Amino acid sequence: MNHRPTAVTTRRPLPITILATISALAVLKDLIDLFGKPVGADVQVWFGYRFEGMMAKILTIPHLLIYGYAAYGLLRMTRLGWWVAFIYLLYIPVSFILYMIGYTSGKTWEIVFAAVSILIIALIEIYLYKNRRLFAN
Repeated sequence: MNHRPTAVTTRRPLPITILATISALAVLKDLIDLFGKPVGADVQVWFGYRFEGMMAKILTIPHLLIYGYAAYGLLRMTRLGWWVAFIYLLYIPVSFILYMIGYTSGKTWEIVFAAVSILIIALIEIYLYKNRRLFAN
């Protein structure tokens, strides 16, 4: 009797597992923000614009949905999970730059932090793009 597997299993690479873990930790952080922080202490940034108070609480919900699906999609290696992570990681540097223009003092350490962060995100994006074929279903 010849036994052959019916489906090809793809092992999840470590960098994708790490990204999924970071997304899951972001869900945990936003749940703590949503339910643990007083309304006046909450801050959310969307497209470089800083929201505080009740509006920040409300905007935590879409963050939870994005991070939650990114974590799930990366762990399950779904095509939609790849798109959510890829597009959100494209958005972060844009938001970062707009936030720096509007809210920071432009000190050297802030610029270096932004540049290093954007470089790391760019490397992650390149990795995701090169490995997009792993996200088949």
